[in-house]
Amino acid sequence: MGVSVLMKRSGTSHQEAPEVSAEPVARVVAVVLPVLVMLTLGLWRLDRGGMWRDEAATYQVARRSVPQIWHLLHHVDAVHGLYYLFMHLVLAPAPGEVALRLPSVVGAAATAGLVAALGIRLCNPRVGLWAGLLYAVTPLTGHFAQEGRSYALVAAGATAATLLLVRALRGGRGWWAYGVTVAVTCLLHEFAVLLLLAHG
Repeated sequence: MGVSVLMKRSGTSHQEAPEVSAEPVARVVAVVLPVLVMLTLGLWRLDRGGMWRDEAATYQVARRSVPQIWHLLHHVDAVHGLYYLFMHLVLAPAPGEVALRLPSVVGAAATAGLVAALGIRLCNPRVGLWAGLLYAVTPLTGHFAQEGRSYALVAAGATAATLLLVRALRGGRGWWAYGVTVAVTCLLHEFAVLLLLAHG
């Protein structure tokens, strides 16, 4: 069931857009607290163990030169091209396990905050706070937050796109931001194209 359909059924389509009545401080706390919790959990023992197979692949590809990465993408892993180029920049100053996994921690923390913001937008700060916290403490979230792959960043992009869609449907503006976010997320991972079905 698409987001637009859910909004229409709940009476919060772009034609009727009641403002959520809540104190600004409550909104800020509802977003910031899940972010801090996720950062704490994600950074805990981030340097544990060694790289597993896919992380090692990320590291080996990202440490190559840009022309070498570009040449590789013509043969394998083209769907991860944007992520490899991004990680090339991340690993350039200080290569290592922590640097490899840190973008995933940031992505997971951003997703926790975005989930909270979406809950606030659709309901109220209390719902947003609990949604963000539940996302942050979910074991699977913690797993991908400490993995040097693109999944946590894709989750952040998907959640950001959903929030932007809700705002666009309510306000009739910001469609370009939604389109750009979806496009970038799809470039991070091809399965993100399924967002268009969920948002339909």
